[in-house]
Amino acid sequence: MNSITEIIQIAPPEYMEYFARKTGFLMTGTFEENNQTRWLWHHIVRTYEFKNRFNTLTNQEKNTLTILLNNFGRAPFADDTGFALEKKVPWVFKHPAGGIFIPLEMIKLLMQEEHFQKQHYLFTLLYKLKLKEQNILASLTGSSLEGQLAISFEKNPLDMGLVLYIWFSAKIRSLTDLRTMIPPRAKIITGPYTFAREEDKPEIKERSLQVVFPEKPVNLWDYLFQNFPHLKGDTEKAYTLMAEGKKGFYRSLNIINNPVNEYINLFKSGLLFPVLSSSAINESRVKNIQVVSPAEVRHHYRDTIKAKNKTEKNL
Repeated sequence: MNSITEIIQIAPPEYMEYFARKTGFLMTGTFEENNQTRWLWHHIVRTYEFKNRFNTLTNQEKNTLTILLNNFGRAPFADDTGFALEKKVPWVFKHPAGGIFIPLEMIKLLMQEEHFQKQHYLFTLLYKLKLKEQNILASLTGSSLEGQLAISFEKNPLDMGLVLYIWFSAKIRSLTDLRTMIPPRAKIITGPYTFAREEDKPEIKERSLQVVFPEKPVNLWDYLFQNFPHLKGDTEKAYTLMAEGKKGFYRSLNIINNPVNEYINLFKSGLLFPVLSSSAINESRVKNIQVVSPAEVRHHYRDTIKAKNKTEKNL
């Protein structure tokens, strides 16, 4: 992941010529002179247009864009379709080291597009959180020394969303097997939402991707009771904190403070996100909170499963 400003500062002269042709923004002198970072951003925002450009893409080019976004905006080994995409749209650039990429500045614009919000990309889910929720999430996930050094607190939800996107994308890419974060299956034994773990059962089938990391928003409480029955007490406490205590979503998870709670760790890792209403909190809205997994996570999950199965097959 790179920003335009980072690339420009280290790019060779031929790349600067490409950049000027691509953006219509001509650099004068060194990049640090005349506050060119600010003027470049103004130029990008002023010339940005999404819908008409997107509608010119072929299905193959749209698929390439999806792959690019699922890989956090970087394709080091782009094919002909990738370079065709780069020529058509202003938010995809050639990378000096090869391939194509979407600069972080462009991610901040794309996170506002309804098309990507409907796909539940990580950058849109982060942007749609209120600034207060963003900050509490940052406090939760950035409690380590590494997080304290990497995460800054911004005053604008676009900027804060981008900071969290950089942090979470690095964390998600580092996960080699997401299955290790999923607890064993469970079954209902009495009444609604009363569960016990299934233990010592042979050949337990792996739960489907859609169940563990839901592709579309599903009711949060149904999801937690069904997938994490052994954490029923924490789930009930979270509901009470939100519905009766008027606590925010991530604030409630922080109050529970259970280090072995799997789903709190999934939320803290950016593998699950609440779909929150912008309206004031009340019991009815809390009851209808939904949960979804970012598109990038589902893509990464598929890749890790394929890689794991291939490795096991070759052993």
